[in-house]
Amino acid sequence: MSGERRINMLRPVVLICLIAAMLQPAGYAYAVMVGKNLLANNSFENRPGFKDQDPRDWGAWNNAYNGLSTTERRRGQQSVYFLCPKQGESTGVFYTYKKVKPGNKYIFYSYVMNSREEPISGQAFGQLSIEWRKTTKDKDNKDVQVEISRDFGQKFGQNLPCMKWTLASISAIAPQDADNCNFVIQFFNDTNGAGKFFADDVAAEEIDKDIALKDYALGRTGPKNAPSASVSLTAASGSRAGFAGAQLLAADYDSGSKPNNVGGDMGCWNKDPNDKSQGCSMSFTGEGSGRGGKGRVLALDYDVDSPNEAFDGYWMTLQNKDVSAYKKLSLWIRGDTEKGFSKSIKIELKNSSKEQATYTISGITGEWKRFVIPLNAFSELKSYSSMTEFVIRFDDKVNSDKKEGRIYVDDIAFTE
Repeated sequence: MSGERRINMLRPVVLICLIAAMLQPAGYAYAVMVGKNLLANNSFENRPGFKDQDPRDWGAWNNAYNGLSTTERRRGQQSVYFLCPKQGESTGVFYTYKKVKPGNKYIFYSYVMNSREEPISGQAFGQLSIEWRKTTKDKDNKDVQVEISRDFGQKFGQNLPCMKWTLASISAIAPQDADNCNFVIQFFNDTNGAGKFFADDVAAEEIDKDIALKDYALGRTGPKNAPSASVSLTAASGSRAGFAGAQLLAADYDSGSKPNNVGGDMGCWNKDPNDKSQGCSMSFTGEGSGRGGKGRVLALDYDVDSPNEAFDGYWMTLQNKDVSAYKKLSLWIRGDTEKGFSKSIKIELKNSSKEQATYTISGITGEWKRFVIPLNAFSELKSYSSMTEFVIRFDDKVNSDKKEGRIYVDDIAFTE
């Protein structure tokens, strides 16, 4: 291929990157870290002693899709690259921090940049997250780590510039029962995704709760009806007064029947009711079978194991509630270890303007886990002043790891 022809082929990609840089969203503003960096090997300069792929002091999963790059780096000699994995899968790196203090605020930063040669496309996206964990004992009285909650940062995809390094960040309050966490950078392929991006110069800092609580309330993430946190700015109203911080509780399922907590209906849907090999059904667990042995929760049995295209799920109406004063969507999920379950599901929100947006949750386990999603991650929604519907969607592409199973859902809420 001649040099002139190669330049002509690259011009559209470079033009897209320049436009993305000019349209860079406000959420990617540069920030200055004020505290001590909690992360080792934060510029990924130290190579490991094994296979020479993953950065020293960091863990990784789906390693075939990530490694160290010497061609693109913000500073120093190298960065981490992420290749788009197979559809419905994710890849990434994580750093485990073992001295989490409940109630303190943690901020995780990473500079990221799109690839010029292989820019992100389709429904693929990169994202920062913080996975909160606690130390408990197994049946042999050995220490094991259990993930209890996960906070997500804003997605970056096709809009990520490839001509400049851009700062992504996430901040969250450590739950009251967390003693360690994973700071995570991941690349997820939702549907028909492709591409590559780079990360470099990462940092995490801790802010004491006495300072953090000036802006954030300490959210409760323990079992249902457990004692609330000792420090709180705003008491929540309704049946979940134990939750600290202002919130709109959409559904706690404790009544074991319709409607939900905002007076809305609920039910299940199926792409093709005539296809008996796919479907979804809902039920409520018995009194006292919920989290912490209290209340009830929603059980969803799904099946997308069909020779035809299959997707189905659960819906509930939100009665045109105005949630524009809130910043996040929170819900608790666990899988049924006997029936099996998929590690990922899709969440959809709809408003009265007939706008709808989808977000993919990954990392579901057999233990209760709270997932906290920033509302601005539902980027297709231009307004949150009149919300009409919340949807859980099972999809034969996203749920390819387990096409038939059961998950439990509890305490769906819009929070600060």
